[in-house]
Amino acid sequence: MRFFRFAKGLYKTIKYNFPWYQKSHWKNELAQYDWNSAKLFGYDWGDPEDSNDRWGNYLEIKKKLLRNIRPTATVLEIGSLGGKWTQYILHARHIICVDINELGFEYIKKKLPHENITFYLTGGDELHGVEDGTVDFVFSLDTLVRVPKTFTKRYFGEIYRVLKPGGKMLLHLPCTQKLVSRAKGFTRLSLEQIEQYCKEYNFKDIVIDKEIIIHGIILEAHKP
Repeated sequence: MRFFRFAKGLYKTIKYNFPWYQKSHWKNELAQYDWNSAKLFGYDWGDPEDSNDRWGNYLEIKKKLLRNIRPTATVLEIGSLGGKWTQYILHARHIICVDINELGFEYIKKKLPHENITFYLTGGDELHGVEDGTVDFVFSLDTLVRVPKTFTKRYFGEIYRVLKPGGKMLLHLPCTQKLVSRAKGFTRLSLEQIEQYCKEYNFKDIVIDKEIIIHGIILEAHKP
């Protein structure tokens, strides 16, 4: 049984964890969604108003997010998709929505038409369109779980580059120590590798929450 679960997880990892697949998949999902629905796209993957969501305490994640958003802040969201989390940071001075899919940008423009939002189409491992030291806070949830480890490591470097001194990140990452993360075939990233990425790029005050969600960990750290 253990071998079967391992084989199934490995199959999902090989099939799904590449930007070209994810780009096509989410484009199709968005295209099929009712754009006139009052509910934003993406709630099947966690409700930020629910402390007992099937994936974990998403309400607490929302609270963590809001505690880090000042009206003067520039906030960068990796994996904005349909704006489910973007809607909570509209009071920030500037929001940079980053995604691999332009259709998500069109959806956000329709559902959240705010002048303080700009968009950056990434190749899946870079933030080249964002200037050094211009961002106060970087946030990502339910996105980096299917990013190859080499891409995740590059993102750590890019996040460090774009953050201002004292800037902070809050990321949801896959983790091999979490059963659901392995069973879903998420990228096989260990706690030790996550800690190593943080140290390699000189992030400080590293906090890894292993309990708040069942399908990975929540990482908080800041740039000194």
